[in-house]
Amino acid sequence: MKPQHLVFLLCSLTVLLDGFDVQAMALAVPAMSSAWGLSPPAFSSALATSVLGLGLGAAFLAPLGDRFGRRPVLIACTALLGVSSLATALATDMTSLALLRLVTGMALGACQGNATALMSDFAPPGKRAWTLTLMGCNVSIGALGAGFVAPWLVAGFGWQGIFVAGGVLPLLLSFLLFVLLPEADLRAPAPAAAATTPAETPRKVGLRGLLAPDMRGKTLLLWAIYSLNTFLIYMVMSWLPTLLGTAGWDSATALRSVMAFHLGGIVGALALAVVMDRGRPTTALVAGFTIAGAAAALFAFVPPTVPAWAALLALLGAGISGTTFAVFALGAIVYPSSIRASAYGWLAAVARIGAVIGPLAGGALLAFNVAPHLIMAGLAVPALLCAALSLPVRRTIGGQAPLAAAACRT
Repeated sequence: MKPQHLVFLLCSLTVLLDGFDVQAMALAVPAMSSAWGLSPPAFSSALATSVLGLGLGAAFLAPLGDRFGRRPVLIACTALLGVSSLATALATDMTSLALLRLVTGMALGACQGNATALMSDFAPPGKRAWTLTLMGCNVSIGALGAGFVAPWLVAGFGWQGIFVAGGVLPLLLSFLLFVLLPEADLRAPAPAAAATTPAETPRKVGLRGLLAPDMRGKTLLLWAIYSLNTFLIYMVMSWLPTLLGTAGWDSATALRSVMAFHLGGIVGALALAVVMDRGRPTTALVAGFTIAGAAAALFAFVPPTVPAWAALLALLGAGISGTTFAVFALGAIVYPSSIRASAYGWLAAVARIGAVIGPLAGGALLAFNVAPHLIMAGLAVPALLCAALSLPVRRTIGGQAPLAAAACRT
């Protein structure tokens, strides 16, 4: 097997398990609420600390991949993900649950940043958006799989079964990464990787490199778009089963509803990747966010039947999940290889602002008894704001040249 194919397989498995764990807490909330005798909004702090951990791990652990190599950081943090998820199954109160989800989130933040950076090092420049999107779709596949198996896990093992499954699998994967995963040589990139010009060689890693004069505008724009997008994603992923239960759906159907959202995300991501690789990032981002805004607004008018809302959830997922991968693919052409782990880490870290606010905002709206259809319709506002922020992308990155050519310039 060629190195780039092996990297693709292993990094895809990594983000697949990340997607499973990201969704795990939201899927466990209804069962934990019943078992612990607490209302669902009481779990807002645990949902928020998980997202906070993602930001801390992305900011302070992911950039270690630029210093010490993506491979060792990815192996260590995948193992940490497994251990912390297993420990979550032993939580007995909200304090221990929140702390364990904080550690889990830190491991996730480091894994996601380094898996994306490593894949962008090996991906063919002319198909970088497609390759990164195809890999990134495994986040949705993992979350979709979590939604599919959660009812059986809860029925057979209680809420703890979700976290046991989410712990054993990363531990097995960390062993496979140790045995099989190659490392990119950032000093002399392989032909499949993007070229690094001599001027980029001394570039500082970490936040200073990302906010250097030639990078500052690009970095701030991507941060703004991605922060709002993660607000949308984490509000939906954190509270969707609960919202649908409040709207009258039975528990199993509400849990599996996440599948429609993530299936839509996969289809939308692949469609937008084609547009990205044809050199039209502005078109991809604006179209995705506009579709999401329109789908969200329709929740105010469409009755909450399973077929109707499942279709709207698929369109919403196509817009907000699909654009997530488009932003990450754009990062591969904006940033040189020498600072990509830092770039993806800090992109995810700053976006935690929106991702922390999302679960808290959803919990507050539920606590005030806002109707589910109005909560979902309200998502149209940040989605359309993301579309507006995406309009300057073409000018900021220097035109809509094909991504392969743009990659050669970075």
